[in-house]
Amino acid sequence: MYGTAGRYASACWSAAAEEKKLEKIETELEDIRKVVENKPEFLAMLADPTELRHKKIKNVRETFTKVGVDRLLTNLFVIMAENGRLNIIPKMIASYKKIMSAHRKETIVTVTTAKELGKPDQKQLLASLKKKIGDERNITMEMKVEPEIIGGLIVEWDDAYRMDLSVASSIKRLEAELMSAL
Repeated sequence: MYGTAGRYASACWSAAAEEKKLEKIETELEDIRKVVENKPEFLAMLADPTELRHKKIKNVRETFTKVGVDRLLTNLFVIMAENGRLNIIPKMIASYKKIMSAHRKETIVTVTTAKELGKPDQKQLLASLKKKIGDERNITMEMKVEPEIIGGLIVEWDDAYRMDLSVASSIKRLEAELMSAL
């Protein structure tokens, strides 16, 4: 992992592995991610630069302890508050998720389509991806719908691979070829 969020996620994973709490921490981080996603004012309050650090630390410790967040995570978020890094919570959680996926030998594949794919199509796509990526990996597909791609699909995995088979990109390529011919 890279960047500040990656370093915090790696430290969290190491501590969780040492205490044999990898899945528990992952579950709690997912719960925190949902709160941050559904209540952006919560993250805004934590990341507010006008709020004094000692108050943020106190708020984090009290809130997380009150709702039963694991001590390991409470301490991590207190350290993040001390260092003024609460604003990177979503990136840190995403990095932890990637570390856990690598630990489980999973590959998370993001598939973007113009309309929702049915279960038979998803199953067929998964079989094709297993051939392309490798049968030894557990593939988890995250489906996204973006009508602006018009048709086809875009497949991305491991932050390094992207197959753009969308109609929109084909139209752009044809447009570019036609314009270069003029």
